[in-house]
Amino acid sequence: MFMEEVKIEPILESKIMVISDTHIGSKFENFSYIDSVYEFALKHNIKTILHAGDLFQAQFQNVSKTYRKPESQILHLQKDYPHDGSITNKIILGNHDYHMFNKDKNLIKMMRRADLQFVAVRRAYFNWQGQLVSMTHKCPKYTMTIPNLPVLVNFAGHSHKFALHPKKGIQVPTLSDDAKFDSLPGFLVVTLEEELAVELLSFEPELSNPKLVLKKSLNESNEWYTYNGDD
Repeated sequence: MFMEEVKIEPILESKIMVISDTHIGSKFENFSYIDSVYEFALKHNIKTILHAGDLFQAQFQNVSKTYRKPESQILHLQKDYPHDGSITNKIILGNHDYHMFNKDKNLIKMMRRADLQFVAVRRAYFNWQGQLVSMTHKCPKYTMTIPNLPVLVNFAGHSHKFALHPKKGIQVPTLSDDAKFDSLPGFLVVTLEEELAVELLSFEPELSNPKLVLKKSLNESNEWYTYNGDD
């Protein structure tokens, strides 16, 4: 079985970024979005990026003719995915990734970048300054039973659209051109201090801040509220 051990990964910084569904190797991939994420992270001194799954397209529908083979998608990532020694990506395997690596486990050996760390399949837990948070991605073929622990927030990939879901938590928008319904490609900036704040930044097509911030108290209430003002 691939990645059987469930670990709780530490997050040390008060501010992180969350991305999902880059689908590298898809005809919908967009490295300009990924580059913009890195530019934002460097500008704001963000050291940790969580990736909520489907890093790759694998051999699914809409795969690019240029990167039809899984090996070519990995080499494409190694060459073109941004790299900065100060930034670490913690990635869970989504259904596309699991399909690719489970079909040929030797492919994982091609991933030689220390900044791109696979931490789990389908669900990962993080200890963030004493608070438990999680990240999930639908992966039906992965049959391992993973504990369903109570968390401050869950970041869910797979849907390709931003939403606050009553059960799934925060649905993370895609970072590709395969956005769903009324959603836009984008990413989340998440801060944990006196309260938890989740800010959506979208591409329209340029990077813009819609000033949508969801906030949640750590002590008084389990309810989210929306803040639409300037800092």
